[in-house]
Amino acid sequence: MAFVDVLDQTGPCQQIRRALQQQTLAHGWLFIGPSGVGKRQTALALAQSLFCASPRQLADGLVDSCGGCRSCRHLATSNHPDLQFITAAADKTQIVVEQIRAANQFLAMTAMEGNWKVVLIDDAAAMNESAANALLKTLEEPSPQSLLILLTTTPGRLLPTLRSRCQQLRFSPLSTATLVHLLEHQTSVDQETRQQAAQLAEGSIARALTLCQPELVSVRDELMTDLAAIATQPLAVLCDMAEKWSERERFQQTLLLLRAWLRHNWQQRPVSRHWLDYSSWLEQINRTAIIYNLNRQLVLETAFIRLQRLLQVN
Repeated sequence: MAFVDVLDQTGPCQQIRRALQQQTLAHGWLFIGPSGVGKRQTALALAQSLFCASPRQLADGLVDSCGGCRSCRHLATSNHPDLQFITAAADKTQIVVEQIRAANQFLAMTAMEGNWKVVLIDDAAAMNESAANALLKTLEEPSPQSLLILLTTTPGRLLPTLRSRCQQLRFSPLSTATLVHLLEHQTSVDQETRQQAAQLAEGSIARALTLCQPELVSVRDELMTDLAAIATQPLAVLCDMAEKWSERERFQQTLLLLRAWLRHNWQQRPVSRHWLDYSSWLEQINRTAIIYNLNRQLVLETAFIRLQRLLQVN
């Protein structure tokens, strides 16, 4: 992954490339932005530039990785010995202190294929307090030629001291045109489905790809019809909707589509604090519903009732 391969993030990429050229690269970076907009790709491009044995100069005068040397090939296959990924375990919602301690030890070791050791922490806001404090010590006293890259959609959930010790970069949503272009090469769905998915995805290729899945396409229109009438429905109808959409095979799809519908409709009305709170609540429910085996029907009853109240007031 080279910088030239990252789409719609020219500003962040150029800032990193200037730091590389001027040898002013910070030891800690915090990439902030929605999911699926290129934060991880940019982090990999940064790591690859550090590892690359034959960097090339582009027309803008800044360097980029070559893509063909041994280190670039290793990174392309997720097999580089000097790069480590940290994320919450599949059955957990938090990154724990043991993971950060292991990452700290990794950064202190001698590089195997060059001069740098890099740790990428995905969803850094998932670190619990002990993990965050352990990482803070590393940022305060970094090992030479070591780099920490933190990715997050919710920087406010990170310790202020962590944020202050990192160079922060903000990433914007991808354009609808870019999403459509990516979907043309990564899916086989028809043009209308690609366009609708791109519009609902709110700038995220991850969401757009999910919205193109056949099982989601088949239920999307039905749910959108239900949501379009939700503002005037009696409570009994909302409960019936929750029962219908809470079936196990539909539940996660419903939460995804509900969040996509919410983001899409923000463009049609002023966004109040209540809408943002509702969106944050949906994000949290989506992360925890399966792990904690929440009552699916009750979750959706609450979601639909809260949404109706928002629509009636706003």
